Amino acid sequence: MPSYRKIHLIVILILVFPFWGQAQYYNLAFRNYSSIDGLSQSEVNCVFEDREGFLWIGTGYGLTLYDGKEFKTYYNRVGDTTSIGGNVIIDIAQDKKGFLWFSIYNSGISRLNPVNKKFENYQPSKKKNGVISDKMNSLLVDRNDKVWASSPDGLSVYDAESNSFYNISSIKAGEKFSINCMEKDANGKIWLGTANKIYYSDGDVRHIRELKKNLPLNGINSFQFDSRNTGWLATDEGLFSFEMTGTDSITLVRPAFFNAKKRVKDIEFDGDGNLWIGMRTDGLAIYFPKTGFFDQLKEDYSSSRGLLSNRLTDLYYDNSGGMWISGENGLQSFHNAAQKFNIYPGLSNVSDMIRGSTIYGLYVENDLFLLATSGGVIAYNRVNSHYLPIDIRHELKDASIRFRNVQKKDKDKWWVTSDHGMFELVRNSKGFVLQRPPSLKDPVFRTLSFRNYLNTGNSYWFGTTDNGVIRYDRSSGIQEWLKHDERNTLSLPDAIINKIAYDRDGNLMVGHDNGLSILYKGARNFESYIYGEGLGKGLSNKQVYDMFDDGARIWIATFGGGMNILDKKTKKITYLTKKNGLCDDAVYNIMPENDSVLWLATNKGLSRLNTRDLSFRNYEKNDGMPSEEFNMLSAYKNDNGEIFMGCVAGVISFHPANLAKNTLLPGVSLTKIRKSGTYLDDSTTAVINRDRKIVTKFGEDLFLEFSPMTFYGVSEPELTYRILELNEEWKLGEAGGLLPLVKFEPGDYTIEIRIKNYAGSESSRTWPLTYTVLPPIWKTLGFRISVILLLILLSYLAVRAYISRRLERQRVMFLRQQAVEQERSRISAELHDDIGGGLTAIRLISEMSLEQESNPVTSRYLQKISSSSNELIQKMNEIVWALNINNDNLQSLIAYTRQYAVSYMDDLNIDCHFGTPEKIPDVSVNGKNRRSVFLLVKESLNNVAKHAQCSQVDIRIDIDDSLHIEIADNGKGFQKDMSGRGNGLNNMRKRVQAMKGQMEILNGNGTTMVFDIPVRNLNA
Repeated sequence: MPSYRKIHLIVILILVFPFWGQAQYYNLAFRNYSSIDGLSQSEVNCVFEDREGFLWIGTGYGLTLYDGKEFKTYYNRVGDTTSIGGNVIIDIAQDKKGFLWFSIYNSGISRLNPVNKKFENYQPSKKKNGVISDKMNSLLVDRNDKVWASSPDGLSVYDAESNSFYNISSIKAGEKFSINCMEKDANGKIWLGTANKIYYSDGDVRHIRELKKNLPLNGINSFQFDSRNTGWLATDEGLFSFEMTGTDSITLVRPAFFNAKKRVKDIEFDGDGNLWIGMRTDGLAIYFPKTGFFDQLKEDYSSSRGLLSNRLTDLYYDNSGGMWISGENGLQSFHNAAQKFNIYPGLSNVSDMIRGSTIYGLYVENDLFLLATSGGVIAYNRVNSHYLPIDIRHELKDASIRFRNVQKKDKDKWWVTSDHGMFELVRNSKGFVLQRPPSLKDPVFRTLSFRNYLNTGNSYWFGTTDNGVIRYDRSSGIQEWLKHDERNTLSLPDAIINKIAYDRDGNLMVGHDNGLSILYKGARNFESYIYGEGLGKGLSNKQVYDMFDDGARIWIATFGGGMNILDKKTKKITYLTKKNGLCDDAVYNIMPENDSVLWLATNKGLSRLNTRDLSFRNYEKNDGMPSEEFNMLSAYKNDNGEIFMGCVAGVISFHPANLAKNTLLPGVSLTKIRKSGTYLDDSTTAVINRDRKIVTKFGEDLFLEFSPMTFYGVSEPELTYRILELNEEWKLGEAGGLLPLVKFEPGDYTIEIRIKNYAGSESSRTWPLTYTVLPPIWKTLGFRISVILLLILLSYLAVRAYISRRLERQRVMFLRQQAVEQERSRISAELHDDIGGGLTAIRLISEMSLEQESNPVTSRYLQKISSSSNELIQKMNEIVWALNINNDNLQSLIAYTRQYAVSYMDDLNIDCHFGTPEKIPDVSVNGKNRRSVFLLVKESLNNVAKHAQCSQVDIRIDIDDSLHIEIADNGKGFQKDMSGRGNGLNNMRKRVQAMKGQMEILNGNGTTMVFDIPVRNLNA
């Protein structure tokens, strides 16, 4: 026999005859999904995880996609050939190109394009792309990327290269090839099962062989292969393992751990090699080869390890190590790494020992559980799930007693409180003995109802259900009753005691049905805090179930008022309720992890309270607890820091440090894109997921929604991102995995995205995204060039228009100036010809008459007429000179002024020196300014003639930026009293100011008049 067969037989023997080791407890709690959570229907047929990490769920009505956050369903739409072919999804597979294939009851096969999210449907047809039947069931993709699809009518194999199906209706002539299931083993062989036969192929669809077997089979439902490639069969007659014993035969073995002839629908191995067995009507079984432990789970809605239905259809082990159970009433998942709470099958409310009982108090020592329940006292070993025997030796052996609490008294001895007095549990070699405490002989300890007790020094303190607090002195046997007294306001406010405990200073704290009372050491009266005294002074609820003193504050658990916090220094009370994040306002237990972290067992889950920032983290049924409702007094912490709590469906335990860890690495997947308030279609999202690129226009704000792709346990992931071009540190995205891309400037950005789990201890791989913001049209190069060209054109047109307008104005001004100059010329000519001629005639006539007149009086008049005519002629010549446009230049001005000055001084017998530049620039001087400059010189010479009494006048003209005129005489100088005489000097100043020049009178050896007139103002 070949060696591999020997090894195989050894494996079979191990499975058939498992060793009887101890079955260790394990964490098993399901997370449940139904139509309420988002499934299209609660009847689930199959589950498949694609390569991107999305979960596809085939239901009895619709195909559902789950990303860990949201569900989305695809339905067949009448008349839409791109929708899925039908709504009853039987099986799912994916080829190497990423196309998803779906077998559909009564509707053939559908293929989904992962990019455009459109379906292509294949029905029975005579064409090459037709499948063999519309009633398809199992799907698989072989190592050559061919898709195998089975049906009761035969086999269809799709070849992508030829885009056609190869259909097989029979292997033997006249024999129908009706296939129930298919599977591929580790070597690539294809295994096919019919109602009672097994076939296999090396991958060639044309060479399918029937195998001979040593046992008859009936109803083959699924194949599975373990890590050693050992074959397993799920059939209507139970479970079988098999091996090939030849080229065309196999040997079937029925394993000893499951020899019942139950209808097994599907089987699956998890990552630890444990075998999960899903049955048609009998729920789920799990076999643990390492320990030989065989667990069975049934329909139970009250427990987190209960099934939603006993009728299972499919088991699926995903890529991250999670198991999915499909059934008649929904979908369930389990992942060992996500399960942080230990739950105990033997202590569930459906186990025979606990059935109908409520777990109240508990005590844990190593792996021993001592439980006080409504049905009795229970001793349980959590390692082997065994109950230890308890010998009942008390007078109420056959009575129904509700036990409340278990507390350590001495070595191997515990006291148990109950509604029928105190009991003592003693360990012996056989187990335990439950009896009355020999040291408590007073009848009250057999008749009263007790909640819990405290052992201190020589005294015991007992909290009773309806008789207040009892202090018992062990040495004297004296009992002191502390009860409610309506006449004494300092007594206990209520007789119903829920719990007694010590504060940090050893003072007695009493929680009762009317608040909290504290009895300080040495005191006889209570200090009480009750309900209804107002905010900050009174409690928020009457019933107090638990208390804890952290040194500065007393934390008070109320039944309906949440957590109350009493400041020991100020006596002020504050509240924490559901509004602050607490699971529920009914709080049963406070279990301190340390002074800064408290675990609160409530009526609706477990809350972790950080006492520093008063923040909560809540755990519910979906987080792995068998129930969300806990019980009073049912909390314990061992020396290793493990916390134990009793709930209505059993017992849980956990290490707080483990709850803070999440070893499941989250993924990152873009699930939605919202632009301007509108979600983009799925095909756009799929392309971006594939290419990791987004291109958008400037001003278009995007919101990207990402999923962590986690499906197990507590998941409150946070998205972080950074933008490399902005040199940003990792920033926190918005709640719900939302990444806002708002108000980005044009350019290319590289964005890196990660998702951390709720504890921040693990993060996904970096998901890169290239984000391109196109510039607006006004920021593009073409637009800028166009704008520049347009500006040049507009500038050209504006300059052209300006020049045209200016030329037109100049033309108009020129015409006006021409008209003015023509008029000046006409006036000048008329003055010179008409008036000048007339005055000259008058002067000549008067002079001729004067020569012939001998009368002195007449001669005097004639002399005046001649002089006046001469003066008028001189003034008229000046006017004519000023009006003549031919003289509107600096050369004419200087020449005329020189002629006048020399002639005028010569008539007065005053020596005149006139100095001018060798070269006089060609500067225009308008008529008005030309006359003003001339009159300045003329007036200065008149002053010289009248007042200077000089013999010489020097006139010098210089020209640079200014017309500089100096008129100096050698006379007697300028007298101050002359400044007020006449208007000459004032007129001169006004003329100079009109031309924005300067005038200066220098008085030394004679008088010097200085005029400086800017050349640019001569023609202004």
